[in-house]
Amino acid sequence: SSDVCSSDLCIKLMGTVPYLDSLAAMGAADYLLLIDAPLGIAAESVFLPSKLIDYIGSGKPIIGITPTRGASARVLKETGNSVCDVGDSEIIETTLRDLLAGRLRVCPDPVAIERYSCTNVTSALVQLMER
Repeated sequence: SSDVCSSDLCIKLMGTVPYLDSLAAMGAADYLLLIDAPLGIAAESVFLPSKLIDYIGSGKPIIGITPTRGASARVLKETGNSVCDVGDSEIIETTLRDLLAGRLRVCPDPVAIERYSCTNVTSALVQLMER
């Protein structure tokens, strides 16, 4: 674990932690960072990292460093979170500097987040299977 701090804000970088510890860390965080590498193919990724679902469930603002086309970017945008193109180091740096300076405001949309709740996703899956 290491920290990058400004006068009143600190970014904590953590290594691998057990799942329950990760949930506790999410609860204590002001912002969460998702880093999602490109697949190296031209098509959009349909895969959604399970970590993103945990992050969304926390209700905390998320900054996603991810390909701008694909499931992660779509879900982040739909839920009112921030997306930085994984290939654009300038926008990533600007976003993180703005966060450290207190100029970044990410406001997750609780209504959009509810669409990804376990109950709603399960209900949608049941309806799909019934069709």
